[in-house]
Amino acid sequence: MNLTIAVVVIAILALPAALYGILFRKRPGNVVSFGKERKKRPAEGQMCSRCKRRRPLVFYANDAGAVRGLCKECKQAAEKHEELYPV
Repeated sequence: MNLTIAVVVIAILALPAALYGILFRKRPGNVVSFGKERKKRPAEGQMCSRCKRRRPLVFYANDAGAVRGLCKECKQAAEKHEELYPV
C-alpha cells in the first residue's frame, strides 16, 4: 500500500516537470531556421569559381583534388589547361 502511494506521488511530481521541459523548450540563440536562409539566397545560381558571375554551375575536381564550381564558359577554358573530373 505504501509503495503504491509512493509511486503515485512520484508520478504526480514527475509528470508536470516532464511536460514543462517538452512544452517550454528553448532553442539556442545560434540556431537559424531554414526558412529565413532560403529567402536570402539568390535564385539565379551560385558564383563561378573562375569568373565570379552567378550562374548554374557544375562542380569539378582537378588532379590535386581541389573542387571548383565552373559555369559552361569557364569549364571550356579550364579544360585546355588542366584535367577536370566531375564530382
